[in-house]
Amino acid sequence: MLLFLLYGVLVAQESFYDDTVNLVQVDISGTKPTDIPGIMSTETDSIVKTLQQFNSSGDLLKKNSSVYVKDYGPGQLQSIALRGASATHTRVLFNGLEISPATSGQVDFNTLPVYLFSSSAINYGNASFAKGIGGLGGSIEVNTAQLEQFTGLKGDLGISLGSFSDYRAFGGVKFSSDKFWSNTKLSLRTAANDFSYTDITQEGSPEVTQDHAQFDQTGISQNFGYRMNSNLELNADVLYVNTSRELPGTMLQSDADEEQDDEIFALQLGLNRYGRIWLSKNRAGYDLNRIEYRAPSLNFYSEITSRKWSFRSENRIEIDQRTSFSGILNLKSEEAIYNFIDESFHRTEGALLLGLNRSIGRSLEFGVALQPVYSQDSMVLWLPVAGISFNPEFISWLSLGANYARNAKFPSLNDLHWEPGGNTALVPEESDQVEINAMATVGTLLSVDLMAYYSEIRNWIQWVPGNSGIWSPENIKEVEQSGISINLKLNHKLQRWNFRYIAGYQYVRSIDRELNKVLVYTPEHMAHWTIFLSRGSFDFNLAYQYNGSRFIDAANETYLPDFDLVDFGASYTFVIENLAFRLGGEITNVLDKPYMNVVWSPMPGRAYRVYLTMSFQKK
Repeated sequence: MLLFLLYGVLVAQESFYDDTVNLVQVDISGTKPTDIPGIMSTETDSIVKTLQQFNSSGDLLKKNSSVYVKDYGPGQLQSIALRGASATHTRVLFNGLEISPATSGQVDFNTLPVYLFSSSAINYGNASFAKGIGGLGGSIEVNTAQLEQFTGLKGDLGISLGSFSDYRAFGGVKFSSDKFWSNTKLSLRTAANDFSYTDITQEGSPEVTQDHAQFDQTGISQNFGYRMNSNLELNADVLYVNTSRELPGTMLQSDADEEQDDEIFALQLGLNRYGRIWLSKNRAGYDLNRIEYRAPSLNFYSEITSRKWSFRSENRIEIDQRTSFSGILNLKSEEAIYNFIDESFHRTEGALLLGLNRSIGRSLEFGVALQPVYSQDSMVLWLPVAGISFNPEFISWLSLGANYARNAKFPSLNDLHWEPGGNTALVPEESDQVEINAMATVGTLLSVDLMAYYSEIRNWIQWVPGNSGIWSPENIKEVEQSGISINLKLNHKLQRWNFRYIAGYQYVRSIDRELNKVLVYTPEHMAHWTIFLSRGSFDFNLAYQYNGSRFIDAANETYLPDFDLVDFGASYTFVIENLAFRLGGEITNVLDKPYMNVVWSPMPGRAYRVYLTMSFQKK
């Protein structure tokens, strides 16, 4: 594994892409400490984000991390499970407020275009604790609320043409003055996804073309901000994404005619106070998730709507130079509306985290917190967290940490009230997780972070068939999880060449204690690396992904084999008057390997894309 991480040692320096032809001002990101000592969060690499502007957030996470993205095919469902937990144990936050629907409890990352967001981050395990409960595996953050650091007008446009009738475009404009800023973004995508694949279920394994897989998407984000004075900031954010798609059949079902429309809407208002002693960030929001499903051959139609009202207040008070107090209040009221049974269900939840951080000398800091949690259809839970970090003075480039937290997730409204099969007797899933970590940073040249963890989840909810043949959720599992992850970044400049290398590996062991078997669709090994190379106006990148084998049955008798993919991209930048252009192309699955991420759901072979982007800035 060390050889894997060190392969391609020369990589680009921090100023990579940071010039007048950039579409996005690059902010080199990585693993960073959180508000609780000894806990770290991983921000998306900004160069990778720049190259993934036309894609979904699920595609971005494939390229920038070793998390497992369960992908049903181009334009189809993309779900994410962290540290061997399930997709329902991954909370998704928009500017700090949860937008995971109250119905299913999980987000389709194909409905979140990368371009609409200014930044994103992965909070593994206990790093999600201060963001609110429920992220037993962790949480994913996408953000638009961002203080602009320029004065004037910026804009960008992009268009891309790809294989399988895949057309994408984006455009945005930013304005900022001393007091006010506005950032408007639009993302468009349409694709037939009519790729060819080898159908191994038919005699002779013929080449067939996927049909009934049309994908259409429109997304808009708007961020406003107003600096009331040097200490107060007011902002407002709007997100809207409409996705319409045909649901193709699997290799075992060639006559599918299902269709699905997904609608996401979020409106948020924020008020932040910055002070030397008291920091306060407050945000209120409303979000709506609607799924409309149609199966004409079955004469079936359903519409499921999730609505949520949320409020978050995060406060930090510096008591003295060594001691600080934190208070974080999270409130939400959510509703699920099922048109096919003409019923709606409502629930409220609240959590209050009270924490104390204390520094000892210059090297040691510890923190403890307690988070009581309330749900109207359950009991009050008391959830503790503790962390410690050590930064030795004699090794200034090294940081060590350890943390523990108890977390909980209430059943989704589908689990409780789905008809038929819902179970109102379910109890919350609970977890205990301990982690140790280390981070080494040598200027802008090198950064390495290592995490090792152990977790137990009790009352795991799983849908199982009953005596009548109707499936229903039950608290039946105890799951034991353990693993390690390592991430590396190297940067270097040699004469006129810029090099940058990022790599990551994770090992996950997620076991059903009763069966002593690995959970389905939980690869033990995941890895990735990307090499960036630039000189003058030319940029090149080579990316590699490895996905380990996955069991697809609880008895661990059948599995999907591992697969690895190689992608290549290149671009040329040029300036005409005050406009900066980038002309580029990419090849995905360069080696044209056949593979399946989900059983019987085909994935495309080699594919091509060309793109042109333009940006400008006027002061």
